[in-house]
Amino acid sequence: MGLKGRATRERLIRVTGSLLETAPMDQIRVADIARLAETSPPTFYLYFRGVADAALAAINAHTQSTPELLQMIAADWAGDGQVQARAFVETYFAVWNGQAAIFRARNLAAEAGLPGFYAARERAVRPLMQALSARIARQQAAGHLPEALHPASTASVLIALLERLAAIAGAHFEDEGITQESIATSASYFVALAMQGQMPGICMQSTK
Repeated sequence: MGLKGRATRERLIRVTGSLLETAPMDQIRVADIARLAETSPPTFYLYFRGVADAALAAINAHTQSTPELLQMIAADWAGDGQVQARAFVETYFAVWNGQAAIFRARNLAAEAGLPGFYAARERAVRPLMQALSARIARQQAAGHLPEALHPASTASVLIALLERLAAIAGAHFEDEGITQESIATSASYFVALAMQGQMPGICMQSTK
């Protein structure tokens, strides 16, 4: 593939990603992608088998395992780990919300069994899960967490918790007193518990 071909392919991927922010994948047409990318449907099919193939390429350009999150896991959480946990939770929420439409499209396609999307979801979270698992194992070795906890399983639970909360944190259930701030406070408490292996304090203030 030459420079022109790579540029065309990248343009098609960018357009598909932008369309995923406004419409479900099954409502996006090849003709729409080609038109916005200033090319033709036959050209589209030179690079992709269909909309799902282009969407998968767009999705693979995004990850939940960002360098910032991985660095935060590796850092020394000496002192009040609740502050570090709050920063970690808020950073994760920001990562998710920055690409929420892409991640939602990926998860829905993965749950529907579309080829490639489950693997894309796994690739996006695996480095984060491995880093969390390694930290949890170190806390176990130091005697701060129960030996009965399986590190990778515990890491998976944390990621599932954060992923789900990030998806709903923007919705305010004011009649129940549930806000984005209260969700972040509760989530950071459990993250601190797993990451430090001791009962943490409560950080009520945002770190942003």
